[in-house]
Amino acid sequence: MYEQVQLVVASQTKASQIKSKLGEKPVKSFECVGCISPYFVGKYGFSKACNVTVFSGDNCCSLVGLGVFECGDVCVSLGTSDTVFALTATPKPSYQEGFFLCSPIHPPKDNTFMAMSVFKNGSVVREHYKNICCHETGSWAEFNQLLTKTKPGNEGHLGFYFVDAEITPTCKPGIYQYHVDLRTNESKEHKAGKSAEDEYALIRSVVESQFMSFKSHLNFIGLKQCKRIFATGGGSSNKTLLQILADIFGADVYVVVSGPDSAAKGAALRAMHAYVCEKEKKFLPVQEVCNKFNQEKSYVKIASPNLEVLGVYEKLLPIRTQLEAKLPGL
Repeated sequence: MYEQVQLVVASQTKASQIKSKLGEKPVKSFECVGCISPYFVGKYGFSKACNVTVFSGDNCCSLVGLGVFECGDVCVSLGTSDTVFALTATPKPSYQEGFFLCSPIHPPKDNTFMAMSVFKNGSVVREHYKNICCHETGSWAEFNQLLTKTKPGNEGHLGFYFVDAEITPTCKPGIYQYHVDLRTNESKEHKAGKSAEDEYALIRSVVESQFMSFKSHLNFIGLKQCKRIFATGGGSSNKTLLQILADIFGADVYVVVSGPDSAAKGAALRAMHAYVCEKEKKFLPVQEVCNKFNQEKSYVKIASPNLEVLGVYEKLLPIRTQLEAKLPGL
């Protein structure tokens, strides 16, 4: 790791400074590395004995906040950008997309990894089309009402809606719309019209295309099994969206009882886990520690899949993947 630092830093002095901040060696994600800085003791009243543990980003903490401890559980964060992540023992790294991290909640010997894909055009795009198509109140309630006026599969209307340059897949900003003949599987470019029916189809096209992209790109990086979905982020409060997510993945969708801030809850639980491991002088399973201190049921099922509808999406998914391959890269 330190040799790689020297390769990307211009001077030896700066390389040494970065090394001092990184620490002497990599440490486990549940390891305590010392006591809190006197600055925080003086400014915020922390105890001088407060331990500092190796920490993490919001998505890694959401694993714990959502109660995801097993491979096959998939987390979907519906935010300004959408993020999909899950634990896996069979990673399939790709230089083209996705991220793989060592699992932040398993000991290294378990060889469990956290896979993650990020989709830049998330809620910002859903809101963009809400503002365009919802003429009466401009509300999410109206958006949901219009969304339910069309059938799952959208009569073959799908597209790619990138207000900004997209990360997954890498693509220039643009709107790319198609119509698929569900009898022949043939597709052609299609530009939505201005009628109310066209706007209904447009809203469903945006949502279905985003969620089919989640499933497609999880398959690309080796996550083909989805037992359950745990939804978080602002969009997780929208039950209509979560029903479509359940139908596309063919899996139940859950949300945490405490609300969409699963990262903050997970951060607190991870800090507690590190403290208990330090006190016991050994690794204890995260789930065991969390269950001991967090007795109430932490999540509730919001949506179950309509398996008849799943077949419609399974038919559209490979066609959508072929169309995506033709999109202009960055």
